[in-house]
Amino acid sequence: MNYSHKMLLASSTTEPDSLFHHSLVYITAHTDRHTLGFIVNRESTTLLSELVKGTELDPDTAAAPKMTRPLLLGGPVSSMHISLMYQGVPAAPALAKIERGDRVYTAYDGDGDKTQAIKVTKTAEVTEKLLRDMLERPDPEVRYQLFMGHASWEPGQLDDEVKYDQWLVLDADPEIIFHPRTTKRREMAARSIDLNLGRWLPPLQHP
Repeated sequence: MNYSHKMLLASSTTEPDSLFHHSLVYITAHTDRHTLGFIVNRESTTLLSELVKGTELDPDTAAAPKMTRPLLLGGPVSSMHISLMYQGVPAAPALAKIERGDRVYTAYDGDGDKTQAIKVTKTAEVTEKLLRDMLERPDPEVRYQLFMGHASWEPGQLDDEVKYDQWLVLDADPEIIFHPRTTKRREMAARSIDLNLGRWLPPLQHP
């Protein structure tokens, strides 16, 4: 199967201790060597305000409402690595240089529309720089979220998991991926297709 930037995976695992329990994964990269994605509906207990402590960005003077935003648990791989996923064209002075320098990768090219493209940072340095610019120069047309870790599959691994019904494959929609209420994303994905997902996505109990 061709796993592309237009794909969401809904987990069918019933193991409550698994990070993938009730998870929704956005596939951001697929090569001959691996498939990469991020869980988009699992919040961590780490807030953005905690992340910027000790950096040049002062959490007391930055965009206050953004500081209470939690980072997302992107997956079990490299769980201490922070990635920034954004859609649009941030007002970052060094953006063009960063993107030309192969320090971000394109998950979705926006079908030629740069304002719809979705990109992901590769390094902590670029994540911090772009995040600082986004907070200091907020643009309501630019959507972004931060992830701790990611999900990754070896060649053929994801094919086998889909074959054995461990994942349900759905079309990706930026309105789901970036919906401000993280806990609603799974529900939105379920409503996006005319199918009873009770078997795949049993009711999620919120605290």
